Amino acid sequence: MIALRRDERTLSTQGIGHFRCPDVDTKRILSNLLVIKISGKLCEPDKLAALAQQVKVISATGKKVIIVHGGGKQIDEALAQAGIKTEKKDGRRVTPPEAMPIICEVMKEINAQIGAALTTVEVATIGSLDFSPIKAKQIFERTGDVESVDTHTLMVLLRRSDVLVLSCIGDKDGEKYNINADDVALALTSALKPQKLILLSDVPGVLLDQDDTSSLVPVVDDLVAAKLVAEARITDGMIPKVQACLSAARSAGEVHLANDNVSVLDIALGRIVPSTKFISAAA
Repeated sequence: MIALRRDERTLSTQGIGHFRCPDVDTKRILSNLLVIKISGKLCEPDKLAALAQQVKVISATGKKVIIVHGGGKQIDEALAQAGIKTEKKDGRRVTPPEAMPIICEVMKEINAQIGAALTTVEVATIGSLDFSPIKAKQIFERTGDVESVDTHTLMVLLRRSDVLVLSCIGDKDGEKYNINADDVALALTSALKPQKLILLSDVPGVLLDQDDTSSLVPVVDDLVAAKLVAEARITDGMIPKVQACLSAARSAGEVHLANDNVSVLDIALGRIVPSTKFISAAA
């Protein structure tokens, strides 16, 4: 894993949230950038090895990759061992202050594991072990959301490396906040406008029947989403996820929601895979 220089550990405020004067190199990088969100379930040695091989092929085509990882499973286990009960509120983890150091350590470990898998296959990688490009805003306790993205620092790092591995930890006034990994990936997409956003999840996409994968909706736009919500075919927590994906589709070239056993290489190369592709009305 490439070491972060001391001057790159202090996040710059220049260009936060947008680009002031994008040059040719910036445009080239962003037009060939993939943002991939993975869950903690994918962070097992065999699965990481397979993911690293796919990312190696993707980067060999000239593309840059940002991997955003969660770690819900590992965090639950670590908090349980520390005697801290896991609670959810409005679908988000309640993060008391005493849980945050444990969560940060879990995230560092996962980040290092992903970086090690990529280094093993000789992919130039920078991990977020000691920095975060995400400025957080508080929701409750140490649970946060994304306030802004330091695009300047991200572009500096993308020029130095083929792959960035980012955890879903944000900073606010010198304090760490736990943020949903999907929200981080979506915020990066809005700020960077990459070629593709791939959200790997425990669901294969938008299903009309949760018990039947043959009911997978291959393409969703605003009209399709509105119809499915009106018919109560999309309900509960899937509604904000679909709305967030459609919002991201207005920034990214493509947005895909897929099961975490789907090949990101196939999606990157435009092959047909079981997933839901989100497109904007302007697409």
